[in-house]
Amino acid sequence: MGKPDDAAMQSDTLELAFTMLETSVVPRTTVQSPNIWSPGDDGWRERFMSIDDPEALAAAGERRRQRQADEKAAGHTR
Repeated sequence: MGKPDDAAMQSDTLELAFTMLETSVVPRTTVQSPNIWSPGDDGWRERFMSIDDPEALAAAGERRRQRQADEKAAGHTR
């Protein structure tokens, strides 16, 4: 999709993908993105998938699991 935190690059990548889907006439069509991830600009790697508040995330997961268990016990299905 593009570099994390780079909305313009992500938008360009999606636009390129949609254009390819609209214009491809044979299977296995590929295109090369003109976007280049800046060499040496690895700050995004440190932030990618980082968890700012692991306790809050764990609590939210527990609430979700409890809600799912409650719904299952009440006979609700998806």
